[in-house]
Amino acid sequence: MVVLLALMLLLSALSGCVTNTVVGSNHDPSYTLEVRDYNTSIEHNLTAEEKHMVDLINKVRKENNLSELGISVRASKLAREYANEMLSRGFFSHYDPEGRSVGDRAREGGLNYRQVGENLALVDSLKNISEKAIEGWLSSPKHRETMLTPEYNKVGVGIACSREEEKCYISSLYLDTMFNVYVPMQNDSRAVVNVQMNSPGLVRISGGREMKVMLTDRENLAKFKKREDYKIYGQWEGREVEFVMFPTDTIVVESDGSLNLSLEME
Repeated sequence: MVVLLALMLLLSALSGCVTNTVVGSNHDPSYTLEVRDYNTSIEHNLTAEEKHMVDLINKVRKENNLSELGISVRASKLAREYANEMLSRGFFSHYDPEGRSVGDRAREGGLNYRQVGENLALVDSLKNISEKAIEGWLSSPKHRETMLTPEYNKVGVGIACSREEEKCYISSLYLDTMFNVYVPMQNDSRAVVNVQMNSPGLVRISGGREMKVMLTDRENLAKFKKREDYKIYGQWEGREVEFVMFPTDTIVVESDGSLNLSLEME
C-alpha cells in the first residue's frame, strides 16, 4: 500500500477586519431599511467515508488538546470536486493543470476565510482509506502541523475513488474563519468594520457587551458620512448577533464602550 501526500498553506487570504471610528451626533441623517432574502442553508451531503475522516481528524485534535473542527459544507463540496478532478484528469498536486492554487480555488468557490490549509493524499487501496490517509499525514511533520493548527475551526473533506484502479484521492481543506479585533469606542460613537467576503455568508458577531449592529454597503456608508439619507439592510441589538452579509456590505457597530469583537464567517 502506497500513500502519497501533498500539502499547501495559504496565510492571510482575506484582508481581515479593518476598523475606524466614525463619530455620531444628535443630527444623524435618516435611513430606510431594505430587507434582503438569502438562503444560507447548504445541504449536508458528506459520504459516510468523508464523515469518518472528519471524525478521525477531530479525534487526533482532541488527543492533542485542541478544539474539534466544525464541518464546512462549502469546503467539503470544493474538496470533493478537486478530488474528482485529480482522479479524472490523472494528476496529484495542489496546482491543477491550469496552475490554480488552493487559494484560487477557495476564492472562486466562494469560501469565506482568514487562513486556509490543504492536505492531499493518494491511497492505493479501497479499504481503510481514511485511516491510511491520516496515518500518512501524522507521519509527515508539515501535514501534521496543518491538521493540528490551533487557529483552524472548520474542515472540509472530499474523497474520490476508482474501483478499477483501486485507488482514492483525498482532499482536506482547513479553514480559520474567525476574526478577533479590539475596537476602542466612546459614548455616541460608531465603529466601521470592513470584512472581505468572497460570497454571501452567515456572520456571527459577539462584543462582550450590549451593542447595536447595522449592515449597509460602501455607497450608503459614504452617504452617511456626508450626512445624507442612506440605506441599511438590517439592524440588530444584543451581546451577540447573527446575519447574512454580502461581499459589498460594511458593518457599523454602536456601543457605549470599547468592544472586543469576535467575528465568525460561514
